[in-house]
Amino acid sequence: MTIGEKIQFYREIRGLSQTALAELSDVSINTLRKYENNTRNPKPEQVQKIANALQISIHALIDIDIKSIDDIAPYLFEIAKIGGVEFCGEKDASGKYIKNSITLQFKSDVLKIFIKEWADKQEVINKLRNDAKNSPDEQAKEYLLKRADEIEQEIHLRIIDSPRMIDNSKGISVRIYPTNN
Repeated sequence: MTIGEKIQFYREIRGLSQTALAELSDVSINTLRKYENNTRNPKPEQVQKIANALQISIHALIDIDIKSIDDIAPYLFEIAKIGGVEFCGEKDASGKYIKNSITLQFKSDVLKIFIKEWADKQEVINKLRNDAKNSPDEQAKEYLLKRADEIEQEIHLRIIDSPRMIDNSKGISVRIYPTNN
């Protein structure tokens, strides 16, 4: 998703017109249209103004280009600093973790709740999309896909409407599986 698409996405979730967002962010309507049409990229100051007007973190609008483990590592380090991370898993005779058994366990109750809610909703979304894929009825297929999209928007709404503070409590585990390259 481009930054312009993200601006439009969050603006629509908030139920704002382009005019309303332009006024709230002190960005001209023509400039905002150019951002949303991807004919112009906003400067960092403009992104901050728009994020403030949308009441979201600037990070929700900024593109994250992840192509390798090196791109992910800084985010994992930040998550570890803020939410607390423990490594769990089986170890070999030398005391080193076995690749296929290692998990990250988050200490933050807030982070655990968020990940649990996200995982639960993602299961529903996946089931709806799978049911749509296997449905011979076009009307049912359309309904199921629309419902999956609505639930995805609910996830985004939940994130932007309930800012969460990270605490350092007991963990939730995330298993990292190696690829078979």
